Amino acid sequence: MRIFSWNVNGLRTTLKDVAACHTSASNYFCQVLNADIVCFQEAKIQEEKLEKWIACVDGYHSHWAFSREKKGYSGVVTYVKEALSPLDAKADWLGENSSAEDLCNEGRLMCTDHGSFVLLNVYVPNSGDGDKGRPRLDFKMRYLKALEQTCDDLVRSGKHIVIVGDFNVAHKDIDVHSRWKVEEIYSLEEREWLDGFLSRYIDLYRHFHPDEKNIFSVWDQKSDARTRNEGLRLFDGSVGD
Repeated sequence: MRIFSWNVNGLRTTLKDVAACHTSASNYFCQVLNADIVCFQEAKIQEEKLEKWIACVDGYHSHWAFSREKKGYSGVVTYVKEALSPLDAKADWLGENSSAEDLCNEGRLMCTDHGSFVLLNVYVPNSGDGDKGRPRLDFKMRYLKALEQTCDDLVRSGKHIVIVGDFNVAHKDIDVHSRWKVEEIYSLEEREWLDGFLSRYIDLYRHFHPDEKNIFSVWDQKSDARTRNEGLRLFDGSVGD
């Protein structure tokens, strides 16, 4: 099974571009990516403005989590091949923890149960600008802890889990360009949480590429940093059983 994940920062434009380059979104998913499941984060589409050509990609079913707090904000979607349609799908589900209810309004999580495993497609909140005191750090940490509890509960119930998406934090110095140190970019709380999480769950990329450097997933667009490959590898996927 092949699972593809991408933070697109606006799905409508991305799908239009790939359809123009590869005949159709369906052809891109199936022939170019050869993907059984395609996960996008930051779709930035309002539920009432969801168009049929985006929701109904030929050969795939789509499962959406929409932001109910802000319009055109956040949002994740999981496209699954019709032949592999999940047993269950839950948007913004963080278990049965009632204290997490206010965390479930921004369209940040889609859980799909595929029988042999549960897939969590997640877009974790950003803590905010460090120069401004990281105004959403508390919210982010509550979200990460609730997400971890959900993962742990699934594992305790006998489920295998796969997590993909954007956790909005890099793990080690090897995951950021050499001009920076990871502690200069992310708070101690964020880094300690990720250390603890990855002591029990496997970072698949680092499992297969433990020493690979200069592999990044995000760059500063304003400074054209991608042309110089000055970026970060935000933690974006894990597996646990």
